[in-house]
Amino acid sequence: MSNRPKKWIIVEKAEASHYLFAASPLLSMTKDMESVGFSNIGFGVVEYIKEKASYIFPRKIWADAGDKYLKIILNDPKLIKKIFFISEKFSQKLFEYGRYLLSVNLKDKGNEELGSLYEKFEELHNQAHFRRTIFWVMETPKEIFSKYVINLLKEKIKQQKLKLQPEVVFAILATPLIKNHVAQEEQEFIKTVLKLKDLDNINDGILNKKLEKHYKKYCWLPYGMSGPAWDKRYFVKNAKKYLIKDKAEIIERLRFLENQVNHIKKQQEKFLKLLKLDKDIMELINIARKSIYIKSLSKEALFYGFYASENLIKEIGNRLGINVALVRRMLPWEIKTALKLSKVDAEELKQRYKYSVQYAYRGKTKVFIEKEAKNFIKSIDVEIEKGIDRKIIQLIGVCAQPGKAIGNVKIINNAKDLNKMKNGDILISKMTDPEIIAAMKKAGAVVTDMGGITCHAAIVSRELGIPCIIGTKYATKIFEDNNKVEVDADKGIIKKI
Repeated sequence: MSNRPKKWIIVEKAEASHYLFAASPLLSMTKDMESVGFSNIGFGVVEYIKEKASYIFPRKIWADAGDKYLKIILNDPKLIKKIFFISEKFSQKLFEYGRYLLSVNLKDKGNEELGSLYEKFEELHNQAHFRRTIFWVMETPKEIFSKYVINLLKEKIKQQKLKLQPEVVFAILATPLIKNHVAQEEQEFIKTVLKLKDLDNINDGILNKKLEKHYKKYCWLPYGMSGPAWDKRYFVKNAKKYLIKDKAEIIERLRFLENQVNHIKKQQEKFLKLLKLDKDIMELINIARKSIYIKSLSKEALFYGFYASENLIKEIGNRLGINVALVRRMLPWEIKTALKLSKVDAEELKQRYKYSVQYAYRGKTKVFIEKEAKNFIKSIDVEIEKGIDRKIIQLIGVCAQPGKAIGNVKIINNAKDLNKMKNGDILISKMTDPEIIAAMKKAGAVVTDMGGITCHAAIVSRELGIPCIIGTKYATKIFEDNNKVEVDADKGIIKKI
């Protein structure tokens, strides 16, 4: 470990993470990237503080890797397309395996069989996950790929003397024309509500019965990697809010969602007709579009997989005499052995939960706890974020979904913050994740500190047609709850009014 780099940066901070989600992909980044045609990162760290995590990498290695990955894609676009194909295949397999796990009677399985079931899930999870890191490296935090394509578009726009915002053009052209599960859920939910609107004497019993199918199909959407899923009460409560609205208003929302893909398609056709882009730029636009689709699909597959494996994790915990939170503090490859021996060090897992570090280096990994973990973080010289002038009233980020909005700020970083969100509020988050989807659906606009074109906020905002600005770096520090702000996503600007 003496050869490890000296200067490190926090690439991303997560409000929710655990070893079963991050450990294998982190290790794969240090040893398996070469197997898919990209250079290994070599070193990586995840610092865990209870449910939260920081992903930390060597500053120079991370920056160099982003530049290298871009050059590889420019030189051989077929390589990234092949990776997209494989990622899609493993994502579909993970959905299939999740459905299988939900059907299995785990009580009848022996410890060795439980270990094999988890091992299979872990393999699919990692295969669907680690290839996504190619765009993660390029897009976080400097949007290397996005900015490269945006600069090409800027030149085309300038040459043809068009009055277009290159960031907006890129955001539109890079939007997939395939709806993800988030968009499908709202559309199908509204259709169900419209049928209920025609019934007399609606009560909770009828709502529960009529929403059962929808609940089973979509309850996993906010699960992320550790839950919770939506319960029936969420859907019943949401249905009641719709049912008090005029039918015309509900139909208007449904038509908006149904027409969203056609609307984006027409915008894309308009821009392409105006710009007359050459083959090389179109290739990159298509790669951006596919990368967003694949990230959305693979993330949903991961979240469905973790939702579907919850009972498996609980059963493993029962056999080992520990709770779910502690099972999630095990390294994935520790589970099968622990089940075989019917033994686990619960005290160490408790410490891992409280504060710990996973260090991955060139295909090896080590976990530090207590003082060792603190000393390790001190030793790698992590770059400290500079102080912010709170008198700033305006920030600039990257347009992820064009549009404008005015509203009151709500800082939403986790499910605990959801209750303060009202329709039309401006949602500001460090970086959105599935557990705050319900708040995103209410938002007049979404603004994040972090993220690139393939981040969760960008994907969901495009699906829902909500103006979105990503990568402002400091929005959660500059703005406070109930500040009135104006969002101009076309220009990437949010400012206090």
